[in-house]
Amino acid sequence: MRTLRLMVYLVCFSLPIQAAITLKLDTNLAPPYQINRDGELSGLAVDALQCVLQRLQVGYDIEVVPWRRAQRNLRAGLTDGLFSVMPLPEMEPYARLSSPLVLEKWYWFALQVRTLQQAEFPRHLRIGVLRGSNQESWLEAQGWTAAQTVNHLDSLLRLLAIGRVDVILADQQAMERQQRLNASQLARQFERYVPLGVYFSSRLLSQQPQFLSRFNRQLSACHGDGLMLSLAEADQLRQQVDQDAHYWLHEPQLVALLAQGWPVDRQWQERDRIWQHTVARDHPYPQWMLQLLTSPLSQNLALWQQRHRDRYSEVFISSQQGVLLASSVVTTDYWQGDEEKVQATLRQASQGRAGEMPAWIDGQTQRLGGRIDFDDSSNAFIAHLSYPLWYQNRVVAVITFGVKVESLLHSAQVNAPGEQNRITGSIVN
Repeated sequence: MRTLRLMVYLVCFSLPIQAAITLKLDTNLAPPYQINRDGELSGLAVDALQCVLQRLQVGYDIEVVPWRRAQRNLRAGLTDGLFSVMPLPEMEPYARLSSPLVLEKWYWFALQVRTLQQAEFPRHLRIGVLRGSNQESWLEAQGWTAAQTVNHLDSLLRLLAIGRVDVILADQQAMERQQRLNASQLARQFERYVPLGVYFSSRLLSQQPQFLSRFNRQLSACHGDGLMLSLAEADQLRQQVDQDAHYWLHEPQLVALLAQGWPVDRQWQERDRIWQHTVARDHPYPQWMLQLLTSPLSQNLALWQQRHRDRYSEVFISSQQGVLLASSVVTTDYWQGDEEKVQATLRQASQGRAGEMPAWIDGQTQRLGGRIDFDDSSNAFIAHLSYPLWYQNRVVAVITFGVKVESLLHSAQVNAPGEQNRITGSIVN
């Protein structure tokens, strides 16, 4: 097999990395994350990695090799890292994993919805996966054996179509890019998100002890489409969070707050500075912070969020001006007025009819459902849904829910496109 290489050499002047370095990295082909496009290496993970390393002004040499060889090379100290890879305990003595470059979205796919609704699913079913994939490794760790493993997704779909397997476990984004199939034709059920990052060698990190933290800090600007909700996922989140947002519309303490209003905070800039400084350094809270965080409404939000902690990481309310009015947790900022969750929610509400409560998801576009944030402290994937709060036909505040995406997708119903699926003819013929 012809070897694909991607080499970029940059001189490291602007950032205080100890010395100019050129990383030697291994990867394998795994669409849509690493793709051979007309002899050039590209894909979601490659794009994100290149973005970070260019921002750090670090040179790199990427070589495509078989996956097991890439792992052996890293263990032997022949390379500085490999990507994009899920957490692997066996690699921990030799390397450390970065924050996610991209996110695999694992779904079970079947021809008929009743297959996904069987008791003790997926035990006793014939499972198909891609050979050497993260899904195959995970099944083995669960003590399950795949009935069929193949090298290509179209072959896996053919096995499903002709009844050689009952269900396949695959990455949703790979399925959606499968040209011979519209993935919406299959019944599907969410299993889990799997973050894929870069394993950097312990040798590299001992020589460059600040490298990994600097690498991780640049990721938020480089994720692109790699950590985004699909439109279908966004719709599922809205359907469930809408119910909780409407509950708060009728909560007496919130209703009273909206009715009585609040004075304009002309000291918001100074308060925001104090708030951020206090939270970042874990200093004692000044009295006005304590009053806000322990107000009856904040306490009510905190109790409600704790009862639903499997679904929500935070709930907070901001005024139209953007200042914090109440929160279930200590937020990083007092002033939210410069953030998308306030600005876009207010803009969207102004374009609709009075009283409507459309949810805004941070990062949403016409093509993508919104941004997924990875919370290192809780090891959870979070999306922020915000709703306008109305009083006397005008928006006066915004309520924002930090949603634990995996939990809500698990509780969503299985997608059922129909009793008999059209995949059979399209794949076999």
